[in-house]
Amino acid sequence: MTSEFAKLLEILVKQRDVFLKLRQIMESAETALRRYDASSVDEHNKTTEIIKLRMSALEQARRNLTERLAKNLGLSEEASTISNLATRAPGRFGPALIDMKRQLNKLAESVAAQNRKNHILARASLEIVHDLGRLLGQVAGGSATYKPFNTPEDAKPFAGVISRRL
Repeated sequence: MTSEFAKLLEILVKQRDVFLKLRQIMESAETALRRYDASSVDEHNKTTEIIKLRMSALEQARRNLTERLAKNLGLSEEASTISNLATRAPGRFGPALIDMKRQLNKLAESVAAQNRKNHILARASLEIVHDLGRLLGQVAGGSATYKPFNTPEDAKPFAGVISRRL
């Protein structure tokens, strides 16, 4: 059974590494969103999808192993949590499992926060593009005309539009 706990710890370490990579990709995507770099954003989205598949496979492997360990320890399927298993793990595995659980929870929170930030940036970018498209449509349709800003006073209504939305 010690080897199964070692495998569980190995899976958790791999999950942590994947979460770290995901967070790095999402932070890089934030930079691309701020620069309006559509090709980089697209590349980040593709990489994120690959990472999600890897995370899903690791999560399934973890779930299968925790259920098998719980069954071997006489625990119910509902009790097949890392915390419950850690209290019954031999030697150094208990504290290591608890530490990995803590690290994974912390990483999941930071990934969720970064995801919220990227969502806000993407939404603001789309609003700006929509506004520009509408303005171009008005200019093309003749209902609006383009007048370059002759003085700083002419530009005041547009000052801070992007920063207010972000």
